[in-house]
Amino acid sequence: MNLPALRREVNRLLEPIYDRLGDLDRRLRAKVSIRPATVTSVDPLRVQFDGDSAPAASTPDTLVPVGPGDRVRVLHHGGTQYTIAGVVGTAGIPWRQAAGSATITGDGTNTAATLIAFPAGRFAATPALFLSVNNINFNATWGGLTTGGATVSIRRMDYATFNNSLTVHWHAVQMTPTSAEG
Repeated sequence: MNLPALRREVNRLLEPIYDRLGDLDRRLRAKVSIRPATVTSVDPLRVQFDGDSAPAASTPDTLVPVGPGDRVRVLHHGGTQYTIAGVVGTAGIPWRQAAGSATITGDGTNTAATLIAFPAGRFAATPALFLSVNNINFNATWGGLTTGGATVSIRRMDYATFNNSLTVHWHAVQMTPTSAEG
């Protein structure tokens, strides 16, 4: 038997095995697996799977809003297709939050104000802002609240003047990706 004839005969004998391997490959590509990952960027959206040394090169679809650092569960399907199915550990937990303090110095009137800034890019919608001042003679309020910050004011409850400094503690919360409430 010559070499071309031998190759044809071997291919004929192996054809059922090739067909079976092709079927297995198609079935595996159709199977969905779930992998844990961390969002590394959002523009473009990239995730790094646990155990990998770099983010995946493809841009996944997402069923939920995500931000950098979010721990996510990713569906892997169709070879190189990925879909972010959810963010881990978010049931009842605020989507984004920030906290800090501001020192406000009175200027001889009964009220004084200062601008506080939230971390850049932290909030996608205007958060709820909570203020506390540890002096029963003063009330803390806010104005001009945006995703970037607010003006925090303190006022003497008895409308007397003050020249001292007081610290106001603040906590801003955005419960869902589109609303402070949630």
